[in-house]
Amino acid sequence: MAEPERPQKPNYEQAAKDVEAIRQQLQLQVPERETTRREVPPWNPAPSPYRSLKDTYIASLSGCNEISMSDLEAVLARGQAEMTGTRSDATGDLPPARIEDLAAAAKGLAFSFDDDRIVASYAALNEKSGQILSLNEVLFPYPPSITFNKVRVHWPSLVKALQEANIDISVDGKHPAKSREPATESNLDLKEDFIRWMESEKAIHGTYPPRDRNIYHSK
Repeated sequence: MAEPERPQKPNYEQAAKDVEAIRQQLQLQVPERETTRREVPPWNPAPSPYRSLKDTYIASLSGCNEISMSDLEAVLARGQAEMTGTRSDATGDLPPARIEDLAAAAKGLAFSFDDDRIVASYAALNEKSGQILSLNEVLFPYPPSITFNKVRVHWPSLVKALQEANIDISVDGKHPAKSREPATESNLDLKEDFIRWMESEKAIHGTYPPRDRNIYHSK
């Protein structure tokens, strides 16, 4: 009876040479990955000037203790601050667009700060009798209502609009240059002195002098 053949010892050296030959052949067929890699621009970690509706309300309260929700809504309703959002009447999955003009044209606005949403209602064309309408309003009238979702507010333009509305709001702990100063005792004394001087000038010359007393007085 013949003896069974013994298994041959594997040739590891030859196997390594075969693997290296295959790898070199593949490198000739496939271009280097580094040659096809595109340069990525550096990431800018600076925060966006656009804030969510909820963050806008929180930032407004942090910058001014006297501001109310109605004050903030009134400024946003006038369209003085830039805003972006999606529209419920738009077809398709469109990205957010500017909406401050649409908000200003609305008959009424309902703000939902927690949900970053604004619901706008619009008057029909027959309700605008006597008003001057643009051609765009006639050809593309507003729907009865539009819901703006994912609302973002441009914080710098909102701060400017609040300051123009006489709301003293601070930005990063700094108050605007033209902030309102509370009346102090020294200010009241100067006011009374100025009134007495105006009355004396009227008694002498028959008319009130110019409001700038520096014209006649050096002090």
